[in-house]
Amino acid sequence: MTALVMAGGRGRRLKAKVEKPLLDLCGKPLICWVLDALKKSLHIGSIVVVTSIYTPETSKVV
Repeated sequence: MTALVMAGGRGRRLKAKVEKPLLDLCGKPLICWVLDALKKSLHIGSIVVVTSIYTPETSKVV
């Protein structure tokens, strides 16, 4: 199975200084928590991360 991760949010409503996928949670960006969990899953064969022109820093991380 392929996992599709939508990671194009800017986090405007959160009034964040960083893109939403890069928000820190316990010392690690949110997107990293998601990707780590998917990598551990026995049911996921591949992971596709979709970013946008509004999240250039997220594109660099993934």
